[in-house]
Amino acid sequence: MDEDLGSVHHNGADAETSVEVAADSRQLARPSNRRRVWIVAAGALVFVALVLAGIKAAQIRSMINAGKSFAPPPEAVTSAKVEASQWESSRAAVGTLVAVRGVTLA
Repeated sequence: MDEDLGSVHHNGADAETSVEVAADSRQLARPSNRRRVWIVAAGALVFVALVLAGIKAAQIRSMINAGKSFAPPPEAVTSAKVEASQWESSRAAVGTLVAVRGVTLA
């Protein structure tokens, strides 16, 4: 007696049915695979966004700390010796004046 453990013998009609079932199972698996791809892509996008937000938060935190410890540079001061002198109340000059706003009356 020939015993086959775990094997199934198919005749011609069963082989066609198994091919159809295999084709149907691949078609059914595609929406699941597409959904899985979209979920993985969305998860990766969220992960990248969180990483970029963390990097930007670290940059902002370091700039705030640098601003707290920032000391403005000292102002430059110049000095001059004071001399007493008299100013003339008027000066003679030749020139032309141009009005910024003017009105012509006739």
